[in-house]
Amino acid sequence: MELPAFELSTFRRFIRNLRDLPPILVVRDYIGRNAYAVVSKGELRDDAVALKRSFANVTSREHLVRETHLLSGLEHPSIVTCHGATWRGGAMDSARNDLCCVLEFMEDGNLEDYLRAHPSLPWFPVKLQWLYDIALGLAYLHRVGFIHHDLEPCNVLLRGDHAKLCQFGQCLHASEEFDEVATTATYAAPEIAVENCNLPESDVWSFGALLATMDRHMASFLRNDENDDNDANDANDATMLTLKMAHALAEEHMTPAFAHLCPPEILSLARDCLRMDPSCRPTADELVARIETIADEYNMVLKPLPMSAVAEKREAELRKVLPPRRRRY
Repeated sequence: MELPAFELSTFRRFIRNLRDLPPILVVRDYIGRNAYAVVSKGELRDDAVALKRSFANVTSREHLVRETHLLSGLEHPSIVTCHGATWRGGAMDSARNDLCCVLEFMEDGNLEDYLRAHPSLPWFPVKLQWLYDIALGLAYLHRVGFIHHDLEPCNVLLRGDHAKLCQFGQCLHASEEFDEVATTATYAAPEIAVENCNLPESDVWSFGALLATMDRHMASFLRNDENDDNDANDANDATMLTLKMAHALAEEHMTPAFAHLCPPEILSLARDCLRMDPSCRPTADELVARIETIADEYNMVLKPLPMSAVAEKREAELRKVLPPRRRRY
């Protein structure tokens, strides 16, 4: 499989990688929006789907084209499925164009909203299973040469006991140069703000920050040299959401706060993910193994979603075209 090319002029060519959908989608309820698209619940042949439609400008369409193209080449049970894409309004470069990416619908919404609505969820078995699914999806991405660059709770979707990664508009292939990817500051690894690195280790740092949010059901940071007892620094909760925080992480060694009752195995895993030196962080595959060990210690049975033969074949094809690993730290 060839490496990504995201120009609008090539969209009709690479969209053939998808199941080409006719424009027979029924739009139902509004779900949310981001900087370049609006998401609604819809129906395709009576099946519930999520419809991601770009805003009517070239930049928004290019962003959604990039994400659609990427998802067309990925297949894993812990990554949201892209069923196809369609558009109305004429040529792809038309201002009247309405590009729509048709995605798997996840009934329980995103992790951020779910944590906010359910403040007393236990780690075992509920949150550890979600964490396992997230790690499986991240490990798959890294194995096939991609870095997500936007791992945070609002980009994790839930259905019952399982979680899936979504929102791949910032995702880069290992062969690409990093160019000011707009990762949310709360979850951005410190080396991104300082060096603009395109490294899988940066996703692992984001995983650690996400783990902290799953523990406390909110994002907050504290200084290592002032707080060693896991107390929350309440003043930081509402103010550390800008890019200044990423610089502070690198220069002042700040880390996310955890609750007093956080299981020690979870805390140890998070601290390893949040090491300032990227080379000292575990790999995504190691995250999977450590979560499995934690589950064993608590007599918990993890239940990964089954991986299809098609998905295994596609992963093998993607791994054949991986470029040499570049380490820049």
